[in-house]
Amino acid sequence: MKFSYNYITNFYLHYGIHEMADLFLDMSLIKYIIQNEYSTKNLISCLKFAVVFPCENRLCNQIMILLRGKRDTTIFDKFLIFQVKKIRLLRQSTSSIQSSEQLQEISRLSSTTEMKVSNFFKRRTANCGVLFDIHKYVSKTHSLFMESLISYANSTVFRDAYVNFLIESEADFTGAILETRRRDLIESGMTYAKDLCFKAFVVAYPEYLKEQILTIKRQFIINMKNDGSNSNNENKRSQSTSDELELKVEEEIGKNIIKQARIRIAMQNAIRGKKANNSKILLIFLIVTLIASIALYSAIFGIMYGYFDNRYDATKRSMKCANVLMYFATTNLANLLQWGNITTHFVAGVNREKQWYTHESPYIGFLDYDLTYDKNALAFKDKAQYTYVDLTSDFSDFALNSADRASVQEMSAPLVDPKVEVTLCKNGSPEKTIHTGLGMAMTFLYTAQTILSNNRDYFSWFNSSDEFCHVTSVGSSISDSLIEFRMGIVNDEIKTAQKVKLFINEFMIIVSVVFGLYSIGVFLVISFMFLKEINLFVERILGFEKSVLEAASCTLHKNEKDDQMRTDINQNQDKYSNFNIYMYNSIVIILVFGVIALYIVDMLQAETLNKRLEYTTQWSLKSSVRMPYALISLHSLLMALFTSGKQKMEINITTAAKQIKIWSTNIETIIENSDFLIQGDSNIEGIIGFDPVIDDITTKSQCDPDPGNVSMHETYRCNSLNQLYYYYYSLSNDIIEEIDKYDGRIFGKMPGEIPHLVLNHCIPDSVKLNERFDQLVLSFLNDFKTLHTLFFILEIIMIILIFLFGFLLWQHLNNAFSTALLLLRRISPVAVVNNPKILRYILDISMKDHSTEMTTSESIVKNSLSGIICTAQNGSIEIINKSITTILGFSPDQVLGQSIGALFDEESSNIVRQKLELMILKQSALYYEDHVICLDDSNVSVPCQMIIIGVENDEKKLSFVIVLNEESALIEQQETAEKAKARSEKLLYNILPREIVIRINSGEKDISFSVPMATISFIDFVKFSEYSSSLTPKEIMGNLSTFFGAFDEILSKYPMLMKIKLIGDVYMCAGGLFNPDAPPNAHAEQMVNFDIEVLQAIDDLNMKLSTLLSVRIGINTGGPLIAGVLGTDKPVFDIIGDPINIASRLQSTDIPGQIQISQAVHDLICQGDFNIEPRGEVFLKGKGKAQVYLVKPQTVLAFQLSAEMHNSTSSFVNNSAPNIQ
Repeated sequence: MKFSYNYITNFYLHYGIHEMADLFLDMSLIKYIIQNEYSTKNLISCLKFAVVFPCENRLCNQIMILLRGKRDTTIFDKFLIFQVKKIRLLRQSTSSIQSSEQLQEISRLSSTTEMKVSNFFKRRTANCGVLFDIHKYVSKTHSLFMESLISYANSTVFRDAYVNFLIESEADFTGAILETRRRDLIESGMTYAKDLCFKAFVVAYPEYLKEQILTIKRQFIINMKNDGSNSNNENKRSQSTSDELELKVEEEIGKNIIKQARIRIAMQNAIRGKKANNSKILLIFLIVTLIASIALYSAIFGIMYGYFDNRYDATKRSMKCANVLMYFATTNLANLLQWGNITTHFVAGVNREKQWYTHESPYIGFLDYDLTYDKNALAFKDKAQYTYVDLTSDFSDFALNSADRASVQEMSAPLVDPKVEVTLCKNGSPEKTIHTGLGMAMTFLYTAQTILSNNRDYFSWFNSSDEFCHVTSVGSSISDSLIEFRMGIVNDEIKTAQKVKLFINEFMIIVSVVFGLYSIGVFLVISFMFLKEINLFVERILGFEKSVLEAASCTLHKNEKDDQMRTDINQNQDKYSNFNIYMYNSIVIILVFGVIALYIVDMLQAETLNKRLEYTTQWSLKSSVRMPYALISLHSLLMALFTSGKQKMEINITTAAKQIKIWSTNIETIIENSDFLIQGDSNIEGIIGFDPVIDDITTKSQCDPDPGNVSMHETYRCNSLNQLYYYYYSLSNDIIEEIDKYDGRIFGKMPGEIPHLVLNHCIPDSVKLNERFDQLVLSFLNDFKTLHTLFFILEIIMIILIFLFGFLLWQHLNNAFSTALLLLRRISPVAVVNNPKILRYILDISMKDHSTEMTTSESIVKNSLSGIICTAQNGSIEIINKSITTILGFSPDQVLGQSIGALFDEESSNIVRQKLELMILKQSALYYEDHVICLDDSNVSVPCQMIIIGVENDEKKLSFVIVLNEESALIEQQETAEKAKARSEKLLYNILPREIVIRINSGEKDISFSVPMATISFIDFVKFSEYSSSLTPKEIMGNLSTFFGAFDEILSKYPMLMKIKLIGDVYMCAGGLFNPDAPPNAHAEQMVNFDIEVLQAIDDLNMKLSTLLSVRIGINTGGPLIAGVLGTDKPVFDIIGDPINIASRLQSTDIPGQIQISQAVHDLICQGDFNIEPRGEVFLKGKGKAQVYLVKPQTVLAFQLSAEMHNSTSSFVNNSAPNIQ
């Protein structure tokens, strides 16, 4: 067979491993290939398959040797060879050169660590720096050992070195015992190496295990047979490989490797998990600080993120108010221009209308010049109306959501107060003036403007149009109210800005101070308290006697020589600092200041935004108010022109002087606002330099003038906005000064240019300026939100860093404390117990006097009458209370650190140990109760009741609480309770039926039930009052007790009958109450027989007591009845029903010495052997006449026969009902 091609080799190898071929299993195929076809590819393929089987280590070695001489290996082949070497290294248990070198390196480091630990006890003083240095070496050495044990898991040499390190450097005695146990198991054949290669193989091919081709020990069973093994099953070891060793095994191993093993292990278990008192405080502080800081800055972020959105809404409301005024003024102006155009009072010469508004201007005009003036008037009237509705709706929403009701009321006054003067006209002349609110006035104005715009009788407007009169007269008053309303909005914004500024400053100072003091102050206090606690602990360790410290510096391993420390450092001690602690503290402080700085910068950004919004609001007010004032002033200027001169228009509602005054007021306001924008005032800076776009609109020319064009339009075409308003003021002022020369008409360049100047230059540029203000406000808000979010993210990052560095400090201090505990474990446990300060500290016992008030749990454990024992998970005793000394006689010094099994006999000890193991393995509930035999200090058996309770700590590690009570006392208490219960039940049985008592004891209340059929009997002594009058009370009660006792004794013979109650000298009983399945004749016959025996008993007692008493007896059977218990304090069983009344009536009408029965009873017993005589009809009270019968006692012979019949009847009843007394 030739394997010239690698794919053929791979095919046969895959086929052999998949089909478990014999030539593959005995490795003949691989051996043949490497001997005959040993190309690099074939060798690599064979190595892949051979390395899977750990038992073929020699074959792998041969292939590796052949591969060394190959020069054509690829990088992938080399990587495979590297991995195979690692696998073979992991599997080997003997030492190699590489492992020896690594062991030497670790041994050197381990020796240095041991020296540092040993030298500690020769120091006069020490601080945390020393502990940090020791911890660094211990951690590094431990990590190297862990890494080596992963690589050389089956190396006993490494295990021995690790055990020595655990004893001498880490003082981990339980860990050393566990590693010793593992070393012993390795020597006996156990493996700890994790062979992932073999594991992956058996996962892919489980048939190799199922078909028993390979053992779990990774050997071929075929080879084992050839070697002479006759067993197909592996020997199962009984040794436990659990990490948790039994106490006996632990003690046995410990005695062989550790000096004073038992008490050292007990002390290690006692202080296991011990943390510094300030450790938990610091950790809780860090967690609380993290959560609280994130919550605080998240809340600040949420508050401030949308804090200024309302300010933008206020700016929009202010602009809406300005637009209402501008649109309403534009409507009036358009109507006036329409009038002038139609009546030819508006003539501009060569500058025709469209030239003014479109062709010569690069701007789009404010009016729509494709429409006539009247259409523009209607359009702007609609805009004014819509904007006003939108304004009032927006303001209503603001008022509903505002918390400052006083400010809302103050702002809304111009809207609701009747301050607007509305002049009512008739035939174009004012008739009367009324005062109304702004809303009603606006409605009146919109109506008048609509009618006026549609009035085509233009020549009558000035002198006879009521609408023209209304519009002209009401305009000024409405303008004043709208301006007042807008000023209220702006003033409120100014007040809000001042409040926000104050809020930001106060909030910034309070949060910064509180956060800084809390984060830095408390952190430093707790961390330095933690450091001080560790230093004090180290001081106490070094405070032991010199002989104790010298003993601690010696070796603790039994196999090592007792030598002193290797170096004497008494004279020249190394100095160690707490640099790391100070570094962490410094970083935390810097980060806290960083958070505060970010927060302050963030708040300053908010203050800057607040200032910008305040400035922008006032600038926007001053800028936007110029537009309606310009339109109103233009309207007044035109009205003054039309009503002046020789051809002036006659009008009754105004004069040229009034219109000039209105023009003068508005134009001066425009100039004042323009000056304010440029120069500012004492509170607000000027607008120049705030924004380049605003500067361009306000102060810079918009284009380059045409030098060849000398028209008036060219003189202002490229002017800035402020220059336009100043030019408008100059032109209109010149017109006013020569107003009479125009004779009521507009002609010439100067008056004709003014509407074009205002409508096509001033107003459009002002609109652009206001739009820029709006853009700036949005930009400021967005920029603030972006920066605010960025600062918030940085704050959260720095808060997390504060926690992380604080946590590193906490971990660093915990490492120092754990190192101090490591050093303490080297101290002799006897010396530790005799040092009260150390003992109290490590066991968390309070230094206060015992009279100091304890916690509730401590008080319960200490003062409990039950013996309480607290143990660690391994069963070593950690805490006992004084009751254990009372019960067993042991003092705490005798049992602390001992195994819990030492307190019980052998059988009970095995039970306890088994239950603890089951609880640890989660195979039993964490509660167990049993009766055990304890051994006291004299080895005398003490029977006890035992309760075991498992308790999990935060690390899910179990400890146990065992409660012991002396059994004799418990048994005595139980017997006493049982006797008391029996007496109570016996007394209760004499009062209530047994069935009722059982139901009461089970907790049942409101006991009642229905009885379908029952027999009732009443027995009454005849003339008992006359008889008792001659007797003493004692004699009366004694005689009655004798008679009734005889009745009770007779009644006990009849299982279906029971006494109900005694009513004076009347005896009441019933039958069949608890026998619903028995036939009625059964309890009826028993009742008759009972009453016959009662008559005989009375005769006997009369002779005994020398009396002549007789009785009347009445019996009735019927149903249904209601039976139940009445009352709670003194419960009484009773029955209720009409058959009872009939029985009572039968008794009262009976003949003395006779038994009177009803028809129902007669029908039930007539077949029996009774002496029955009909009496006839008798009147029963409440029932009328009824047929009754008398039952008389029989002769002696007849009675004997009747008794025999009774016995046969009782045998039936006894099978159906219990005896009721």
